[in-house]
Amino acid sequence: MHARQTQQTKDFLIRNMPIALFEQLEQSAREHRRSNTQEAIVAIEQGLSVRPAPLKRPQRLEFSKKISKKFVLDAIVEGRE
Repeated sequence: MHARQTQQTKDFLIRNMPIALFEQLEQSAREHRRSNTQEAIVAIEQGLSVRPAPLKRPQRLEFSKKISKKFVLDAIVEGRE
């Protein structure tokens, strides 16, 4: 459902749109037989309906013993990862 069909509307102006993006919008509008405005509304609606899942913070690793500087340097010298 488009916002302008049953809901109140508000004007929204996009300035400094990259030419390549505008041309993509125009092409898509022609393919779907819509105005540029209608196509932009559909693209925004679709873009906002698919939200990425929030990132989960990695759990902090707990070590059973402290790692010494010597242990780390020995591992580097030996080529351990």
